[in-house]
Amino acid sequence: MEEKAFEEAKRVFQKVADEMGLELISVKRKNSSEGEVLEVFIDKNYSIDLKTIEEYTDKVSPLLDEVSSLTDPYLLDISSGGDERVIPYPDIAKLLGHYFEVKLMKSGETLLMKAEKVDEENRVHFVYFLKGRKKTMVLSEEDIAEIHMGYKA
Repeated sequence: MEEKAFEEAKRVFQKVADEMGLELISVKRKNSSEGEVLEVFIDKNYSIDLKTIEEYTDKVSPLLDEVSSLTDPYLLDISSGGDERVIPYPDIAKLLGHYFEVKLMKSGETLLMKAEKVDEENRVHFVYFLKGRKKTMVLSEEDIAEIHMGYKA
């Protein structure tokens, strides 16, 4: 797929996301055994559902068909932002009880931690397990390099 076609497709994805009140997390091109894939991640307040993803897909598909420079075959893969999305520190307060992949600023280590509460000093109290033992860590925004949604198996 040519760069011009990819850029036009990205504009379509953004336009429809804006119209639907969604956040376009990312658009990537990938090669697979089945051909080129346009991988699109969208979200809405960390709680997008399958119905919304289907509606978005239904609106995007005919608009992509109208992009004249988009002539190469491709597969379209639209899903939620998932762990791809970087979570802004202030948003942790909206997601208490969820697991996060937290990359620590000092050590660069990434830990799977559950956000339990935000205290009066705006520090987040996390719990995590190390060698089967429950640990607690209290972090402020400057202690964290990056935060992603985490998933506990």
